[in-house]
Amino acid sequence: MPGRQTHTYLDRIMFGKSYWKLHKVIDFPVFLYGRKHREHFHDYVSLICIAKMNYPDDPVACDAACLHSLIDNFCTARPDWKKFLAEKAKNYYKKMRQSKKENKFNRKIKLSHELEKLVRDLKKQIEAKRLYDQFYGLR
Repeated sequence: MPGRQTHTYLDRIMFGKSYWKLHKVIDFPVFLYGRKHREHFHDYVSLICIAKMNYPDDPVACDAACLHSLIDNFCTARPDWKKFLAEKAKNYYKKMRQSKKENKFNRKIKLSHELEKLVRDLKKQIEAKRLYDQFYGLR
């Protein structure tokens, strides 16, 4: 299960900004239930409600919430990718902290080939989820 830093890093890649409040609320039950926290707030109806509650005027927040669940499931199935993404996020935020001190922070993120492929696949899954929700009227 990836940490909040990894989730916010992927938000910055996919959507251009971080939805840290969203991830904080979604993963709140981890303090009570540990690994079984996904039984709470990780179904799509709850994810969309949390997104609308924390970011009421931002339609992309719903996609970020769905991405949270997708990344949790993906990283559980592939622990090697969890480590890879955590390392990328750690390096990104380390560079961000250093460049803020130097006042030369560049917001563009250079992606490796593997990460570009993951981003493309995640965008396809989010689009498929959006079409499914529109067809069945979940939003």
